[in-house]
This record gives sequence, structure tokens and C-alpha cells, in this order.
Amino acid sequence: MRPTAESVRESIFNILSASVEGAVFLDLFSGSGAVGIEALSRGARKAVFVDDSRVGCEIIRANLSALALTERSCVLCADVTDETAFPPALSGALLRLSETGADLIFADPPYKLPKLTLLPEFIVATGCCAGGALLIVEHSRRTEMPERARDFVKYRTREYGDTGLSFYRAEPNCEL
Repeated sequence: MRPTAESVRESIFNILSASVEGAVFLDLFSGSGAVGIEALSRGARKAVFVDDSRVGCEIIRANLSALALTERSCVLCADVTDETAFPPALSGALLRLSETGADLIFADPPYKLPKLTLLPEFIVATGCCAGGALLIVEHSRRTEMPERARDFVKYRTREYGDTGLSFYRAEPNCEL
């Protein structure tokens, strides 16, 4: 588990600012759940956490319970991608999220995830993004993320040490 650094989390939420209030936040590769919990503390209506580690999921559930946030959250203990498929495919768990209508999607996959650069495309393909949704992918700053993911375009990149953040949003005038 490689948690998102506190300074990176702070930068993410400074950039997102008012977009968090009332949003449905999808935290993929959640780890400890710190990013999704931060979204809830900043006024997100709901957060959905997805991680494949049973231990990680229990930590998220314990943290949510301790902070009285269980009513506004859902923890899905499942793989985000099926790395055995070629090209890697989305897991059934992520496909089930297609009705979530997430406003903000944050993905912090392992930096060595096979086909990491395809992840934005896979996430957008699920249809789990609400109209006007934003997608943020954390990655190594040495990884060049794609400029497009279907109707989503990369509109901002930030670097913090070895960490890179790529921000995507629906291209204006595109149907989702």
C-alpha cells in the first residue's frame, strides 16, 4: 500500500475546490481510503471505495466507522482491473459501478500496473462518470498519460516529487 501523500491530497482538493460539495466521489485503488474520506470531510454526498486488499477494505471500513461516515459510503473489496485479460479489462466490480454516476473519480493504481496508460480509457468506458465528471489519475511523473480517453481530454497535469496527477474532463459539446 502506497498512500497518497498528504501534500498531494491537499493539492488535489485545492484544485477541485467547490466541485467536491455534494458530489459522488469514486476512489479506485483506495488503499487506506484517505482520499475518499477527505472528499467526504469536504462535503461529498457519497464516496465509493474500491480496493482489492481485504486488509485495506477493513481499514477503510474501520476508518469510516470511527468518523461516522458509513451512511455516506460504500466499500467494494474487488479488483479494479482484470490484468489477465489482453488488453487488460475492467473487472466486473467496476462495471457494476456504471450506474453510480460519479462526479469525481480518483484512481491511484500501482505505478507498475500493466497498461497503466489505458486506465483512463477503461474507466470512462464503464459509463460510471456523470455528465461533467472529472477523472484524476495518480501515476509516476515518468509515466506519460494519454491526452484523451474517449470523450474525456486531459486538461491539467501536476507533478509532486515522483508523483504525477493527470486531470481529465468531458470535452465540451460531447455526449457522455
